Amino acid sequence: QVIIDFDEYWVWEQYDSQVMGNTIQGLQDDPAIVRIPNSKKAIAMTTYSNVQLCNYYPKKGIELIINLCHGALERVGAKPLGITNCLNFGNPENEYVMQEFVETIIGMSETCWKLKFPVVSGNVSFYNETSGKGIMPTPVIGAVGLIEDYENGHYNIPGSNCDNEMERFLHKFSGVKPILVWHKWDTIPDADLHVIPGGFSYGDYLRVGALAKLSPIMKEIKRVAKEGQKILGVCNGFQVLCEAGMLPGTLRINRTQEFICKPVTIRQAGSTFLIPIAHSEGNYYHPNPREVKVAYTYTEDINGSINNIAGVYNDNVLGMMPHPERAFETYHCSQDGFNILEGFCGRRSKIN
Repeated sequence: QVIIDFDEYWVWEQYDSQVMGNTIQGLQDDPAIVRIPNSKKAIAMTTYSNVQLCNYYPKKGIELIINLCHGALERVGAKPLGITNCLNFGNPENEYVMQEFVETIIGMSETCWKLKFPVVSGNVSFYNETSGKGIMPTPVIGAVGLIEDYENGHYNIPGSNCDNEMERFLHKFSGVKPILVWHKWDTIPDADLHVIPGGFSYGDYLRVGALAKLSPIMKEIKRVAKEGQKILGVCNGFQVLCEAGMLPGTLRINRTQEFICKPVTIRQAGSTFLIPIAHSEGNYYHPNPREVKVAYTYTEDINGSINNIAGVYNDNVLGMMPHPERAFETYHCSQDGFNILEGFCGRRSKIN
């Protein structure tokens, strides 16, 4: 028996993985993201293969690989541009191997046409075999995408489930597709707005946001907040900001001890907004509510929050339980989410 202990970091050390300091996301993160100097643009890159599935069903295997690459690029806010490939097979003189190759080409062609994801280059390697036994079909896909503005970001903590809605909301508001940032990042770029979306972050069974506040990304969020960059936490994101000490108070279980999901009216000064809520622990508490800078209040007792507080702020940091990202489409209960974001960030024309 031979055991090989392979340290992948050896590979990274052979090259400048930081690309002269322009790498935003790299090493074990996927996709890798490298900024384009003297601009707000960045290139996202990913590679993928699935030998087992391709061996069982080559056509479906390559379809899955390409779709996963396409989705990975979109997940970080990149526009997928194209792919390259390295197609590794056994002896093409074997009819079964040739059939695997043909099915792979057909699957790649159909999927790329469907996704409008062109193949810009590639390589085919045949006769990969040992003692007459060929390798399993191993197509490897490399994909690239373009991020138009990497300085707009929102953050994904395990359990967050509102990130796609928030992405669409921010994109429609600003005209810039935001970049989705993983919670393990230890560096983040400057941005006009940083958002922690809602959901149920890991460790909520201990206390909402109790473990999420320890994620590596939170150190960076605190840093950019101190520099004056705007931070928005919605629902679970609000809970995380409170747990991290970036906002005062805490969120407790609702007075009724039930999950509440419905549109509610909130008030700010003389204005009211119709915004949905969806939470079990939205009962805001602070021992001295007069010391709290209140951003929004419910127009009635919804969940037992002291003084009906629905959101609080601390200079450039805003946390709120209602979901503005669920109030912007024509089929939503309202489009007041835009008013919420505009009140915090400024007019949309300034963001653009």
